[in-house]
Amino acid sequence: MAAAAYKMAPQFFSRVSEDLKRPVLAAPNHPNVADWPAAGLHAAWLGHSTTWINVDGFTILTDPVFSERIGLNVGPVTLGIKRLVKPGLFMRELPRPDLILLSHAHMDHFDIPSLRRLEDSGSSVVTAVKTSDLLRVERYGKVQEVAW
Repeated sequence: MAAAAYKMAPQFFSRVSEDLKRPVLAAPNHPNVADWPAAGLHAAWLGHSTTWINVDGFTILTDPVFSERIGLNVGPVTLGIKRLVKPGLFMRELPRPDLILLSHAHMDHFDIPSLRRLEDSGSSVVTAVKTSDLLRVERYGKVQEVAW
């Protein structure tokens, strides 16, 4: 087993080096959620697991992932998957969501850096059972866990 890992190391580090140099492409579309009518159902996929939804003026942000790289944070470095395409909108372009919906706690759906930047007492969070301990719950208006 160790011999196989030793043989694969050069290929692994070559791939990591290529990935570091690869640019994250611009998103092909940029929805203008501020111009959506207050009435009705409107949605925009922002990338990967993230969708912005407006239901009669009530806004929902699903599984917010705005980071360039998703994975384990080791100091200033994130070890993990790099985005292929930038989000359709950046967080600064979005109004404060009324609700943040977190489907499960995999890193590519539960991006801690994005969730930290979304902390707001005006936003509620619905998350999977036994995952609220990953959030700073006091920084949101309400955090509720739900089971299947």
